[in-house]
Amino acid sequence: MTLIAAFGTIGAAAWMAHAIHPWLGYAVNVWFISTTVAVKGLKDAAMQVYRPLADGNLAEARKYAGYIVSRDTSRLAEPEITRAAVETVAENIVDAVVSPLFYALLGAAPLAMLYRAANTLDSMVGYKNEKYLHFGWASARWDDVMNFVPARIAGLLAGPDRLADARGGRRSRRTGRPALRPASSEPEQRDSRIRRGGRLRL
Repeated sequence: MTLIAAFGTIGAAAWMAHAIHPWLGYAVNVWFISTTVAVKGLKDAAMQVYRPLADGNLAEARKYAGYIVSRDTSRLAEPEITRAAVETVAENIVDAVVSPLFYALLGAAPLAMLYRAANTLDSMVGYKNEKYLHFGWASARWDDVMNFVPARIAGLLAGPDRLADARGGRRSRRTGRPALRPASSEPEQRDSRIRRGGRLRL
């Protein structure tokens, strides 16, 4: 119901704007699509980890890394903090940038907003616990389905040299850890993250 409501509401708003004037319809579509893309937030989260790392302040870097990953960061060494930040950015490039733009190209603002609603539901209740066992499972799986193609597009764009760099990719598979959400261990998210990890020798 949430996804249908998101799609229907944005679709109706875009249609009414277009009925008033086509250029208004285009403007409304562009504005709604812009709200589904979160480049600045992604950059800010990564820079909060980078700055203390660059200053050699591991305690501060661990604290901010803990804000963006789903594991204990209190004892992480500098390479592990770096890996955690890179993995998180790599995964969330799909959620925050590639997927919204992919669905915007397919179905303009309504489809982009439908994706954002699915992704938000996954973030809110896409965890396995007694209260949200079935509802959370459905949200997580639907998010996985919608991210399947965009995640592979992101992996191809970020790692076209992966075949020439297979050794680094294998090392990333052995050392990679889930970032930000438990759903990050899903194949489509892991594929995109592994490509980046392999290229950076993390």
